[in-house]
Amino acid sequence: MAPQILERASRLILIGSTVIAGAVHAWLSSGRPGLAPAAVATFFITLLLARVSLAAALVPVLAATYCWPALAYIIFGVSDYHTMLVWLAALAGVVLSQADISRWHIASPWRVPFVAWALVLALSWPIVAGRELDFSLIAA
Repeated sequence: MAPQILERASRLILIGSTVIAGAVHAWLSSGRPGLAPAAVATFFITLLLARVSLAAALVPVLAATYCWPALAYIIFGVSDYHTMLVWLAALAGVVLSQADISRWHIASPWRVPFVAWALVLALSWPIVAGRELDFSLIAA
C-alpha cells in the first residue's frame, strides 16, 4: 500500500509542478499582450483534443517544434523565450491529457532513478527561477 501512495504522490507533485511552472511563466510574461490567453487557450485546446484523438493533437504540436519561432514572430511580432510559452502550453496539454496519476509507466529497473530525477527537477526549479530573479519579484 505504501509504494502505491508514494507513486501517486510523486506523480501529483510532478503534474502540479508542471502546471505551476506554466502559470508562473505566464505571469512573468504578462507584459506581452495576448501571450497568456494564447497559452491558456492552446493548453486547453490540446488537452481536450488529445482526449478525443492523441494523434490529432500531438502531430500539430510536434510539427510546430521547429517552425514555432517563425510563427511566434508572425503572431506576436517577436520570438523569444516568453513566446515559447504558447508552444510549451500546447505540449503540456497533450502530455497531461494522457497522464495517469495512479502509477508510473517505466520499466522497473529505471523507475527509482527516473522518479528521483523528476522530483529533483520538479522541486528545485523554483529555487533556480528565484535565483535568476535575484529573489525579488520587482524584477518581474
